Amino acid sequence: MPGTFTIGATLTAAVAENVGPSVSTTKAIALTSDLTSDGIQSIATAATALTFGNITGAPAVVYIQNLDATNYVEIDSSNTFVNFPQKIPAGAAIALLVQTGTIYGRANTSAVRCRIVAAK
Repeated sequence: MPGTFTIGATLTAAVAENVGPSVSTTKAIALTSDLTSDGIQSIATAATALTFGNITGAPAVVYIQNLDATNYVEIDSSNTFVNFPQKIPAGAAIALLVQTGTIYGRANTSAVRCRIVAAK
């Protein structure tokens, strides 16, 4: 039975003693199936297609966490990284509401390990 995948985000800007704008939001995404995946994938310095376990077609949502301590990884729907590349710094993560079943990653200096959680 399909459920929901909930994403939350908080952004607070602070410079020196001045606190700038702060926003927080939570969004529940209705899933169309009960398919989920959670795995670790090595991302090379060349375009590497991300894998989503037993999910076929486009997942509804994908969470990608860069597990590397030094290198960043870029994520895009194109293997040439020209559509809308997202840079994930070392130790950071990103959540995407995806429109395609093919998503690519590319590490900057050496291969990185990423945790990839997806649901459909």
